[in-house]
Amino acid sequence: MCESKLYEISEQERKLVMEDVIKIVIDDDRILAMDILGNQKEIKGRLKEVNLGSHEIIVISDPRCRNEAEPR
Repeated sequence: MCESKLYEISEQERKLVMEDVIKIVIDDDRILAMDILGNQKEIKGRLKEVNLGSHEIIVISDPRCRNEAEPR
Protein backbone atom coordinates (compact mmCIF):
# COMPACT_ATOMS: atom_id res chain seq x y z
CA MET A 1 0.00 0.00 0.00
CA CYS A 2 0.98 3.65 -0.20
CA GLU A 3 0.19 5.01 3.25
CA SER A 4 2.75 7.17 4.97
CA LYS A 5 3.80 8.07 8.49
CA LEU A 6 3.67 11.71 9.55
CA TYR A 7 6.51 12.88 11.78
CA GLU A 8 6.96 16.19 13.56
CA ILE A 9 10.46 17.38 14.29
CA SER A 10 11.43 20.04 16.78
CA GLU A 11 14.79 21.17 18.09
CA GLN A 12 15.63 17.92 19.84
CA GLU A 13 13.12 15.24 18.91
CA ARG A 14 11.32 13.47 16.11
CA LYS A 15 7.80 12.38 17.05
CA LEU A 16 5.41 10.12 15.19
CA VAL A 17 2.16 12.05 14.85
CA MET A 18 0.05 9.78 12.66
CA GLU A 19 0.25 6.52 10.74
CA ASP A 20 -1.51 5.36 7.55
CA VAL A 21 -1.71 8.92 6.15
CA ILE A 22 -3.18 9.04 2.65
CA LYS A 23 -3.73 12.78 2.23
CA ILE A 24 -2.29 16.05 3.51
CA VAL A 25 -3.66 19.55 2.95
CA ILE A 26 -1.44 22.56 3.60
CA ASP A 27 -2.96 25.94 4.47
CA ASP A 28 -0.27 28.45 5.44
CA ASP A 29 1.21 27.12 8.72
CA ARG A 30 -1.51 24.50 9.25
CA ILE A 31 -1.17 20.95 7.96
CA LEU A 32 -4.22 18.69 7.94
CA ALA A 33 -3.48 14.97 7.67
CA MET A 34 -6.06 12.28 6.95
CA ASP A 35 -5.63 8.53 7.38
CA ILE A 36 -7.24 5.56 5.62
CA LEU A 37 -10.08 5.44 8.17
CA GLY A 38 -10.98 9.12 7.72
CA ASN A 39 -9.40 10.30 10.99
CA GLN A 40 -7.89 13.78 10.79
CA LYS A 41 -5.21 15.65 12.72
CA GLU A 42 -4.14 19.24 12.30
CA ILE A 43 -0.69 20.42 13.26
CA LYS A 44 1.02 23.79 13.02
CA GLY A 45 4.33 23.99 11.26
CA ARG A 46 5.80 23.72 7.80
CA LEU A 47 6.39 20.84 5.47
CA LYS A 48 10.03 19.83 5.30
CA GLU A 49 10.05 16.61 3.30
CA VAL A 50 7.81 14.04 1.64
CA ASN A 51 9.69 10.82 0.93
CA LEU A 52 7.53 8.49 -1.16
CA GLY A 53 10.19 5.78 -1.11
CA SER A 54 10.23 5.46 2.68
CA HIS A 55 6.58 6.57 3.11
CA GLU A 56 7.48 9.46 5.43
CA ILE A 57 6.11 12.98 5.73
CA ILE A 58 8.26 15.32 7.84
CA VAL A 59 6.88 18.52 9.36
CA ILE A 60 8.96 21.11 11.23
CA SER A 61 7.01 22.31 14.24
CA ASP A 62 6.41 26.01 14.64
CA PRO A 63 7.90 27.10 18.00
CA ARG A 64 5.60 30.14 18.04
CA CYS A 65 2.50 27.94 18.17
CA ARG A 66 1.25 25.41 20.67
CA ASN A 67 1.48 22.22 18.63
CA GLU A 68 -0.43 19.32 20.09
CA ALA A 69 -1.47 17.46 16.94
CA GLU A 70 -5.03 17.26 18.24
CA PRO A 71 -7.68 15.33 16.34
CA ARG A 72 -9.89 17.59 14.32
